[in-house]
Amino acid sequence: LPPPRTGRRMQVCQHAKDLILEIKHAKNIPSYNNDKMTKVSNETHQIYRDLMKKIRSANQDDLKDPSVTASIAVSNEIIQRNKRMALAYLYERVKRIEDVWW
Repeated sequence: LPPPRTGRRMQVCQHAKDLILEIKHAKNIPSYNNDKMTKVSNETHQIYRDLMKKIRSANQDDLKDPSVTASIAVSNEIIQRNKRMALAYLYERVKRIEDVWW
């Protein structure tokens, strides 16, 4: 077995997860968390830029390598998950505002 990794592990989607937990545990409408939404957006854009760089630099043989295609697929799934969680956070806020308004 390889030795355990030392150092920090990359926590992808953590800010988006925090947003979901924040609104889930709030009884009313919490303040809009601009800081976390900005972090989710920045993380998503950075992963997208890295993904595009990886795709542009890959040649046809690289794209046949399962590790390269898996890396591309995982990056895409991270982007999609961040988007889904950010939209879920916003949708839940809208639902709560509508409930209070109407």
